[in-house]
Amino acid sequence: LLDVPLVDELDPPHHSHPGHANGANGVHVNGTGANGAANGAGHGGWAHETAEGGGSAAADWDAGLDMMPALGKEFDPYLLVHVGKPNEVARPNPYSGVLYKEKAGLVPEGLRMTFMRVAEEAETGAVEEEVDRLGLGHLKSHPDWGTSRFNQQWFLESRALQYSCANYMEKVALGTRRGAGTEFPAVSRLLVEWYRPMVTAMEKLQDAMVAAWVPELRREGSMVDKAEFANVYGAIIVSLPANVLAIIAMHETIAAVLRQPDKAKVTQVAMKVGAALQAEFDLQRVHNEGLQERVSMAFIGRLVKAKDVRKLTSVLERGLGRTVWNDKLRVQAGAALLRVLLETVTVDDPISGVPVKALNRQVLYSKSKSVGVIVPSEELQSLIHKGHLDFSLVNPKLLPMLIRPTGWRNADEGGYLAPASQGFIMRVHGCQEQVRLCRTNEGMSRVLTALDYIASTPWKINLRMLHWIQEAWRLDLGVADIPSHKDVPVPTAADYGVESLDEIEDVDKRYEAFRTIAKAKRANANLHSLRCDMINKLHVAVEMGMHDRFYLPHNLDFRGRTYPVPPHLNQMGSDVCRGLLTFAEGKPLGRRGLYNLRVHLANLFGANKITFDQRAAWSEEREGKILQSADSPLSEESLAFWLEADDPWQALATCFEIAEAVRSGDPESYVCNLPVHQDGSCNGLQHYAAMGLDITGGEQVNLVPGEKPSDPYTTVMKRVVALVEEDCESEDEDIREAALLVRGKIDRKVVKQTVMTTVYGVTLIGAKDQIGNRLHEKFGDAGDKSLTEEEVSRAALYLAKTTLKSVGDIFVGARDVMDYLREVASTVASTGEAVKWTTPLGLKVIQPYKDEKPHEVKTVVQRVRLVSRENMPVKKQKQKTAFPPNFVHSLDSTHLLMTALKYCARGKTFAGVHDSYWTHACDVEELALELREQFIKLYKLPILEDLERELLEYYPHLEGKLPPIPKKGDLDLEVVKRSPYFFS
Repeated sequence: LLDVPLVDELDPPHHSHPGHANGANGVHVNGTGANGAANGAGHGGWAHETAEGGGSAAADWDAGLDMMPALGKEFDPYLLVHVGKPNEVARPNPYSGVLYKEKAGLVPEGLRMTFMRVAEEAETGAVEEEVDRLGLGHLKSHPDWGTSRFNQQWFLESRALQYSCANYMEKVALGTRRGAGTEFPAVSRLLVEWYRPMVTAMEKLQDAMVAAWVPELRREGSMVDKAEFANVYGAIIVSLPANVLAIIAMHETIAAVLRQPDKAKVTQVAMKVGAALQAEFDLQRVHNEGLQERVSMAFIGRLVKAKDVRKLTSVLERGLGRTVWNDKLRVQAGAALLRVLLETVTVDDPISGVPVKALNRQVLYSKSKSVGVIVPSEELQSLIHKGHLDFSLVNPKLLPMLIRPTGWRNADEGGYLAPASQGFIMRVHGCQEQVRLCRTNEGMSRVLTALDYIASTPWKINLRMLHWIQEAWRLDLGVADIPSHKDVPVPTAADYGVESLDEIEDVDKRYEAFRTIAKAKRANANLHSLRCDMINKLHVAVEMGMHDRFYLPHNLDFRGRTYPVPPHLNQMGSDVCRGLLTFAEGKPLGRRGLYNLRVHLANLFGANKITFDQRAAWSEEREGKILQSADSPLSEESLAFWLEADDPWQALATCFEIAEAVRSGDPESYVCNLPVHQDGSCNGLQHYAAMGLDITGGEQVNLVPGEKPSDPYTTVMKRVVALVEEDCESEDEDIREAALLVRGKIDRKVVKQTVMTTVYGVTLIGAKDQIGNRLHEKFGDAGDKSLTEEEVSRAALYLAKTTLKSVGDIFVGARDVMDYLREVASTVASTGEAVKWTTPLGLKVIQPYKDEKPHEVKTVVQRVRLVSRENMPVKKQKQKTAFPPNFVHSLDSTHLLMTALKYCARGKTFAGVHDSYWTHACDVEELALELREQFIKLYKLPILEDLERELLEYYPHLEGKLPPIPKKGDLDLEVVKRSPYFFS
């Protein structure tokens, strides 16, 4: 039942959905946008859609099944999520109800919502009852309230939360049974709260023992010697640090009590505490007395990591020989610590707030026998249980929404329907001051409105693309970001003609063998991760393919950049994700739509440094290959074409659209759902050039009109090549050799990433890694091997320095603004303050970088790490280096949000990925004009002056200490409106 979606009406009723991994029945499903039952009969036979995005789901599926067998159930086995090694163990789709049904018993009664009534009866009354119970009356004003879509959304959210809870509770149950109950956050945070009082209590215990024994101890010598004939367990307790005693007592006792909450016998618990104490004491002896040679320290380390106290104790006893430990001593020592614990740890009564004992000792009577047991108080059990529930609902496996997300009412409410699904509006990295700023900021209403506009864009799965991606996965083609099913072969010692690699006499060859094997193992671990990621993407695509539309709720990062909340499948994902997604509502291409699709295809192939007309001509010249790719995408000839694209799956989706439009006979009337992108030209540098009104920099990044697009990456590359040629004649031998290594090996791709990230504060080491990766791919082990790995490293460092110098030489204005921002942040941080500012749309931002002061206590049974960020000093260097990129990111997000506000208010469809703006093919020109107008409007504001003024309001003591604002150039921002390649 949990897998049966709700429907208003289906005609014909309940067609089985072929793509659902668990065989669920389908709902009203729309087509893929491959239009025209008549015109497209030879090209997929898709049922016709209207411009409003309607269409017959059943007709679409029936017409498409013959062509797309991969959407049928034979694909189910390929959608199993592997656990551990590939093909070793598998489990079904976590986004369906199957796993929840298996674990439903683990969900506490009070959390079992009434969604099962909703699933069975499809009645609004069941949802309304739940909404009223949770105090969510505002949901009744949602446009879809009372419909089956609303009910189904409630059901899916409830199922995700229930599955998350069930999965977590299963882990808790398993962990508690094996004695690891203290490792869960709900319990470990209690141990952290009790840590300080327990350390103090243990210190008092030790002081009392020492005060009673000091005379005797002084006469007889060391404490350990005395322990052999006097108060043995007391001397042992005194010999260990109080914080270690506290951790051992808390960890072992709570673990035992959680494992047997109503029958943890005092003697057994004391024995466990004593055994852990023995292991810690003996391990300290090994270190303090230099006895490492008596035991295998590597084996000891593995046992400590595994927290296997019993085996650790046994190994240490054998290694150390004579010991004073026996069961009586273990119980005595454990009981002493247990007594302190029972007297010290408390929890607050939830009603009165008065501290009450967390643990109690009780006596149980059985026949003529009495047994002492330790019982957790009701308050402690309730607190831990509530904690488990809270943590169980963190990051549930939420699908995209079937209805329009609820608007952000404030920083805590918005997006999904249920409060447990919503989360906070911003990803704050634990910065509580940022949380307070968001909750108290009354000036961010425009940010919330823009975020709601972006989240209101309806999407659907491109079923034709889903089919071909599934086919590529099923056939294990291993192309275009589809990971191979097969592991990389891992060499063995036998491949080197020896039984063990240690037998290889040549040191270099032995090192190379170890390195080769390690590299293969890393590659396989990476492949496994990529497979799991791909399977999750396909799971979500299959689930969402059942619906004619869905939505992606969005939130913000701390700089104001927008991000979709649902994981795995969204417009910010990989090329596979973007190829699967299309707008739910199609629009006729109109006069310019087909032209824009052709330009878009050229862009996806990287042919974007030519004029728009040349890009459209580029696609027209390849129309035969485009049509062939649309007809048989996985044929050898087709693969040879579309796999050459920078974004191959998006390119294939565009080939389908162009083919359908051309073959329709009336391209202007063809209804197209495909998003068409407009991307900024090295967008970070565009923002810097606009801030400084830098004409030279503006020309390089297309703020200034030109007959063809300027390419800043090519400009920098040419400058780098010129410097390399000069250095080939250098008198400095190191420079000359490095320059000769890279002569003739520098292209645009080598420098592109470094140029792009320079404005975001890339370091020399970061630039070296970026360039090194490109050289490795082309000339290192992964390429033609013309350079050794050592030469790749040397060349990368040299090119990193040369590239960064070239960027600074060309983009002088950007460099001046970047240096100014860096100096501002350094000045603020030098006074112990964090840099904070308000974006032009009213979002308050604070850099969250503070020192973390970890206090770590390690024992054989537990490692406790106490980290405090509040009231800690700022990380001065991080505040300085991160501010320029963070400030620019807050401005590029402002530009996107301003554009969304104006463009969406006119009823247009919009999506954005930072500096990439998406809309329908017929509306490209309208979006192009709007984003230019908003950019001009943004940078006509006194950005740097407002920053200075605000910082002085926050920190008056900085008056006269901030650096002067750099002098601006003479760029007229109005020319941006006439620059065709500003975004293209």
